[in-house]
Amino acid sequence: MTKLEKILDSGVVAVIRGAKPEKIMAVAKALYEGGVTTLEITVETPKVLSLIEQVASEYGDKLVIGAGTVLDPETARAAIMAGAQFIFSPTVNPQTIQMAKRYGVVSIPGALTPTEILTAYEHGADVIK
Repeated sequence: MTKLEKILDSGVVAVIRGAKPEKIMAVAKALYEGGVTTLEITVETPKVLSLIEQVASEYGDKLVIGAGTVLDPETARAAIMAGAQFIFSPTVNPQTIQMAKRYGVVSIPGALTPTEILTAYEHGADVIK
């Protein structure tokens, strides 16, 4: 099963936003033990790259772990290098989509207008929210 299929199959993406960095591992453990298999850590979280790396190291074979609120390709690449398996973006940034695709991770940008939806699709977004 691909990462995209696992995300879609899970039915729930737990978004960790605003949590204290020292609590993230406990939150990830609780989510896993509660049956949640997909989690996103938003990139405005302090120390997010090391946190993604820690969660991926501990739960990478059990959970699909991603980075959220990614606004640019540089942040996407850093998150991917830390272990993110998907990139959630609130907007359509073609370079961010292309960065995710370059590294074989799922790209999920947010779009509102038909033009934004088409732009995201044409640049390879896997799912558009």
